[in-house]
Amino acid sequence: MIEGLESIWPQQLTNIRRGDIWVYNPLKEVGVVGSDLVPFHKLSMWLSLSMLEPIEALGVKFTDMHLLAG
Repeated sequence: MIEGLESIWPQQLTNIRRGDIWVYNPLKEVGVVGSDLVPFHKLSMWLSLSMLEPIEALGVKFTDMHLLAG
C-alpha cells in the first residue's frame, strides 16, 4: 500500500518521500535525529483494511491476514 501510493506523498527537502511520516516540530529534541518525525502508518493500514472486503467480494482471495496489524 505504501509503495503503491508513494507518488501521492509530498517530497521532502532531501528529495525523499517518507510516506505517511510527518514532521511535528514541537517534538524536536536538539541532537536527537528524527525526534520530530511522527509515523501515521495507521492511516495506510486503515486504507488497506477498508479495501479488503470489497476486493474479496470480487473473488480475490487474500492470505496471511494474520500478518496485518490488528
